[in-house]
Amino acid sequence: MKIGVWNLLLVLGLVAALAGGGYVLYQNHLTKQMEIAAQKAEELQRLQEEAARKDALKGEFEKFLNDFLASISDNVQEYKKGRGVLKELAEPENFADEGEIKENADFAESLVLRLQLQIEDILGGFGTADNKAEVLIAQFDEGEQDVIRESWSSIREENAEKFIDFFQKD
Repeated sequence: MKIGVWNLLLVLGLVAALAGGGYVLYQNHLTKQMEIAAQKAEELQRLQEEAARKDALKGEFEKFLNDFLASISDNVQEYKKGRGVLKELAEPENFADEGEIKENADFAESLVLRLQLQIEDILGGFGTADNKAEVLIAQFDEGEQDVIRESWSSIREENAEKFIDFFQKD
């Protein structure tokens, strides 16, 4: 065989080897790109799930706050109704008949006891709410816990002071 044919065969062999190597490198590149895309998709899904979890926790905490404040408000309204009845018992027309005086005095005494229990329930609700809030706060990330705890403490102290002042003046 002539040298020209050998050179041609050698060049064709090298071209085939380079083409095969290029094809393998291209396939490896595509595989790597698919792996990177899959990792990005997994990371995006994880971030979306984390955001959804945080939103759910915030919603749950907000519902807790609203329920707590509504419960306290309902209890205070009930207390005010009882207090109004007690004021009505002190009206002069309720002292006209001796039988009614004794009956009204007994009723007033039981009403005062019930009002004291309502006060204890209202103020005790803050302690119960503290426990529930702490359980909810513990589910948040470390960085968020302090902010939410401060917010809860502020809301709690503001409302507790209002009710303590109200009951002391009452």
